[in-house]
Amino acid sequence: MATGILRVSATAVAQNWTRIQKHVGDDVRVGGVVKANAYGLGVGPVATALYTAGCRDFFVVTLDEGVEVRECLAPVASNSGGPEPRVVIMGGVDLKRPASYLKHRLTPAINSMPQLQAFKAEAAKHEFTTDAFGVFLQIDSGMTRLGLDDGERAALLSDVAGTFGPDLRLDFVMSHLACADDATDDFNAMQRGNFETFVNQLRVAAGGTPHHAFKCTLANSFATFRDATLHRDMVRPGMALYGLKPNAWRPDGAEAPSPVLRTVHLTAPVIQVLQAPKGSRVSYSGRFTCERDSALAVVGIGAGDGFHRAIGHSGAAVYWTPAAAPPAPQSPIAATADATNTEPCGVDTPATTFRLPIVGTVCMDSCVVDLTDVPPEQRPAEGAQVEVIGPHQPPDQLGAFAGTIGYEILTSLGSRFRRIYE
Repeated sequence: MATGILRVSATAVAQNWTRIQKHVGDDVRVGGVVKANAYGLGVGPVATALYTAGCRDFFVVTLDEGVEVRECLAPVASNSGGPEPRVVIMGGVDLKRPASYLKHRLTPAINSMPQLQAFKAEAAKHEFTTDAFGVFLQIDSGMTRLGLDDGERAALLSDVAGTFGPDLRLDFVMSHLACADDATDDFNAMQRGNFETFVNQLRVAAGGTPHHAFKCTLANSFATFRDATLHRDMVRPGMALYGLKPNAWRPDGAEAPSPVLRTVHLTAPVIQVLQAPKGSRVSYSGRFTCERDSALAVVGIGAGDGFHRAIGHSGAAVYWTPAAAPPAPQSPIAATADATNTEPCGVDTPATTFRLPIVGTVCMDSCVVDLTDVPPEQRPAEGAQVEVIGPHQPPDQLGAFAGTIGYEILTSLGSRFRRIYE
């Protein structure tokens, strides 16, 4: 059976990073969030492209992710003569393996006092080529997820030098915004206030210590594009790097093109074309019944590939007719920023492009689409590839079909696709 083809434009990811750097200005660092295998797209090619573009701060969640990024980028930095990148573990310190952070020169985001105490004790066993080992400190400014709580922050403020000890150096204070996607939500101002209050208190408490020069990072993708006052010393875009929600990054009310490029194009093969008489029941449990004589195609993508079963209720594939095949493979991915195909398929779709509704239950390895409304001479034949993610159906649209979000779609993509990096 033929397999689907997943094209990833690491070049477009790097271009998105460059555009974000231009947006925030040279005085603000732009980190690259490459957790969860770079949102499912492949951390090796993506991190390499980001480093080559100039990114020097990489954010992951687990220790093992950090080791992978470090090992991936070590030869890239060495061969280019560039500096060693900073790799930040946002998930905090693995209390069973604190020495691994030091061994691989990974920067933990300290999320609790027990983590800080354990890492300080481990650092005391090592000798450093610099004065101390740099760490991030994360505070819970209101999201109730990760970071020092009120009591832990008060304890830290009472003795900054003693809490960190001589072997650790505070490089950044960070937090995360829960509602940055809604600029009108008052929770943003509350979190900003909590963050700034602690930062100001810490500046005073850390005066005269090696920690007084710490920097701050608060902004995710939404905050990066919607509120310049949240940029601080570093922004940490994730979804914007990968071209998700391309219209969300425009200023409110603006008609300008999206500032980010799409990075993903996924197609799946037609593995069988069949005729189904009126009344035929389709796929598991027979939940769909043909109301007319129908032309159907079995497409080689299913739940085992990360194509959620819930997509079957309202999802579709997209097909270009042979007379109007899509442009060169890279074009649907790293399309220019003024590409017009930003709406879901069916809203502003060229006449030579057809939406193929999914009918019946999505199976583990396949799904069935309806070709009946496609003129017979223009229907895909066995072996043709149909678009699953691309310019006519972005990840966010596919996520909406499944009742979820675009980056859950991307991080769910399975291993059976033939991956092509551009």
